[in-house]
Amino acid sequence: MDHPPPTTLPRVIGPWAATAIFIGTVIGSGVFFTPREIAREAPYSGLCLLTWALGGLLTLAGALIYAEVATVLPHPG
Repeated sequence: MDHPPPTTLPRVIGPWAATAIFIGTVIGSGVFFTPREIAREAPYSGLCLLTWALGGLLTLAGALIYAEVATVLPHPG
């Protein structure tokens, strides 16, 4: 049996991708610091939970939009 050669993506990260990864990591680490600030500013706990729920829904909507675009434009790059 002849097996086709494995296809792999090139392991290259350019300056723009590296910058995007760095910025995403810095912003993503903010999730560990912002709950305290939101809880301090919210007049009651329900508002704090509502804020995080709305943020989660917006994040989910953004992820679904990216998934839809990825299925319409499936070519890498």
